[in-house]
Amino acid sequence: MPTILVVDDDEHIREFLRKSLSAQLTVVEAADGAQAVQAARWSHPQIVVMDLEMPVLDGYEAARQIKSDPANGSPILIALTGALSDNAVPRARAAGFSYFVHKEVDARGFVEKILRLVKDSVPELSAAAPAPTSAPEPQPAAAPRKSKRQSAAGKPKKPRKASK
Repeated sequence: MPTILVVDDDEHIREFLRKSLSAQLTVVEAADGAQAVQAARWSHPQIVVMDLEMPVLDGYEAARQIKSDPANGSPILIALTGALSDNAVPRARAAGFSYFVHKEVDARGFVEKILRLVKDSVPELSAAAPAPTSAPEPQPAAAPRKSKRQSAAGKPKKPRKASK
């Protein structure tokens, strides 16, 4: 089974990805860039999903170190980020990242994007894998309630004149 190294200082993100990806991949975790560099040396992951902004050693420098060590092979690096600044993409590409995944509120879409990138990059996973089941089905938003001052068409009613 292919190995993915998940690197994020947010324990909840790591736990979510571990639970969501462990049926298809061997998941190794690291909480910062320094741990990621060490974990890559012994786990030899095919894919590394890494947050860019972390304590101890940020994702940019950790990516450079992982990519520059021939013992690590040639893992595909996926940048995991909450927000991209103007210089984040060129800086991440220079560090060795090939793809970018935005941390999203839509958990299912977040995992599906990562799995799609993994399947495209790792030949052993080219066969269809089951869809992740850890994310709840999205629920439709409740219809907005009409205020007392709205007509059935949703338009504001004209104010009533006081009666004598």
